[in-house]
Amino acid sequence: MWHVGGLDAGRLDRNTEDWNPGTIGPNRLHQLHGRTTRERVRNLELNNPFAVSGINAFVRNVVGTGITPKARFTDPELRSQWEDEFEDWAGVVPGSTFECDLEGRRTLYELQAQILREVLVGGGCLVHFVERPIGPQRRHPVALELIPEERIAEEQDTYALPANRLGSPTNRVIRGVEIDAVTGAHVAYWVKPTAVNDVTPETLAPVRIPADRCRYVTLLTLTNQVRGFSVLAPVVLWLHALGVYVDNEMVASKLKSAWAYFVKTNDENVANIDSFAEDPGASLTDTAGNAIERVSPGAIMRGRPGDEISAVGPNVPQADSVPWLTLIQQSIAMGLDLSEIELTRDYSRVNFSSARAAANRDRKTYRYLQQWLVNHLLNEVWFRFVRGAVGVGLTGFPTASEFLRDRRRWLRMTWRCPGWATVNPVDDAQAQRIQLQDGTLTREQVVAERGDDWEEVAAQWELENAQLGFAGEPPDTLTAPPSAAPRVVSTPDTPAAAPDRRRSA
Repeated sequence: MWHVGGLDAGRLDRNTEDWNPGTIGPNRLHQLHGRTTRERVRNLELNNPFAVSGINAFVRNVVGTGITPKARFTDPELRSQWEDEFEDWAGVVPGSTFECDLEGRRTLYELQAQILREVLVGGGCLVHFVERPIGPQRRHPVALELIPEERIAEEQDTYALPANRLGSPTNRVIRGVEIDAVTGAHVAYWVKPTAVNDVTPETLAPVRIPADRCRYVTLLTLTNQVRGFSVLAPVVLWLHALGVYVDNEMVASKLKSAWAYFVKTNDENVANIDSFAEDPGASLTDTAGNAIERVSPGAIMRGRPGDEISAVGPNVPQADSVPWLTLIQQSIAMGLDLSEIELTRDYSRVNFSSARAAANRDRKTYRYLQQWLVNHLLNEVWFRFVRGAVGVGLTGFPTASEFLRDRRRWLRMTWRCPGWATVNPVDDAQAQRIQLQDGTLTREQVVAERGDDWEEVAAQWELENAQLGFAGEPPDTLTAPPSAAPRVVSTPDTPAAAPDRRRSA
């Protein structure tokens, strides 16, 4: 058909007239479909292996064994002291009581993984910072409580409130979040005290938690969006359809591998006719009254007069099922912004180049999420940790007046994110060596790519060489590797400094 100008995307004709989605705001969208979408993704997380694989790929690569902090002090002893206190609070040293977790059950790095999982599946997670009294089992006052999306009281909505007595507009509550009437900032969150539909009765009214005591972590994708949507929302129907298709093929394969026979007999005694149901007491109809027939492997069914035996079996699965499954898997991977290799972990149809290209692309996604998690949660965790340590006067931390006088100095730090093994270690090492010689790359960047700390690596390198020598040579014949910068190596008269203690994974 010939058209005069315009956008094909906005034209209504016989092929597009039934496609008219209209305009809908992000919060109205959450009101209509947020809960159902969340419940469906929760179900997929429990039952669909492709959904589980996608979620685990993000958690495994973004958080891994944990994103760890490093204070930016020139004094290594002070820095080590701070890191020791943090790791004790984080629950990763022997004898720790998991102070960082309000429930006292998880390390900080396990909490990081759980928070990311809640964002991926539920759409968001409210992290509540709770002040706890210190005592024999607690050195630090701050603990984290994770509040999933289901506990945010969506029924507390008051979308349009009248002005107060002074004529100023009052705050609104949208999807359980109290919004400042002037700026649109989050003022507070209305939260159910107990989990939804759990063993604990839901008899208590929602409570109000001020926003300055918590941090709502979510991936915002729409302007003016208050609550988050699951990352799996675009692929929910695809995941469900794939699961149903695979389930049907599994049932068909089960029937195909177990031929059944139907025996017609002259015996008119109804008692001799076996039930189709695997359970003799099971109903043979569904709720709509439709007959239900099941075939058990190797079953022999008896019928009415006839003395005839017939073999039956289901149809063979379609020959094009594998390409169809591949197409669905590729679509799901694209919707999750992952490579098909990462989603399915099937390397049978790739070569070295395509595997490397896929890994490099996936790592850009993971790095973005690592930085997002740092900006929207972990920096706040570090601030709460330092402020709490200052408040109770832990050794090595500044006084309250010193902290307030130069807060930026005391809060300077970096986060060390998990790295990844190189796909081609020999070629990558050679490329890094050239970049180091050219000055376009630093040792800190090289070591950080693996998720390690370069200062700890350097200290450990000097310690090992002082005791064993480079490449197994005695210390008195020690020579530095060609690509390394000159280092001061400790002699037997000058013991090497021990490296900074690494946190246990």
